[in-house]
Amino acid sequence: MIAIRIAALVTGFLALVLTFKAKFVVERVLKKEPTEGMVLRVKYIALALAVIAFLAILVFVK
Repeated sequence: MIAIRIAALVTGFLALVLTFKAKFVVERVLKKEPTEGMVLRVKYIALALAVIAFLAILVFVK
């Protein structure tokens, strides 16, 4: 149970970082000039990670 909470917290933190630093992630990780589409794609990935973290806490922690 504690491992699931820790994994969910780490995933949630990663989602926050990706959301607010999406342009930085595209510049540094992908080594490309960030376009609006690339930044949105990173933000959608962050949203998916946040949903996974929320569902992990909701389903597995009682």
